[in-house]
Amino acid sequence: MTLYDFMNQHKEIDELTVWDTDYDIEVYFYPSDLDIADDTGKAEMIIAKCLNVVKIHKDGVTVNLSEVIKRNVNNGTFENLFVDNDVDSIMADIENIFAGYVSEKWLLDFAESLM
Repeated sequence: MTLYDFMNQHKEIDELTVWDTDYDIEVYFYPSDLDIADDTGKAEMIIAKCLNVVKIHKDGVTVNLSEVIKRNVNNGTFENLFVDNDVDSIMADIENIFAGYVSEKWLLDFAESLM
């Protein structure tokens, strides 16, 4: 099941804690905001559709985020988005990215580059 599917089934959750399978990171998604049409909402929806839920916990889910990053690190777009275009550097910044320390346009470009 994708993170998007999980979030659609749990729209009553205001803030969903999301962990990665391989890196010690914690980010947040907002199931109740899936229908928001701004660039941040669109980006969150696109990213959630790319991530698979690996484990469901009572207080969140674990997904394959680092695997998706690894699969996309050489997609051409990442080189323009990141100063250090490698998985470790991207994952070191991913919490700040999801926390909103990038522009809406940047986040949407990132999301649209994922396969």
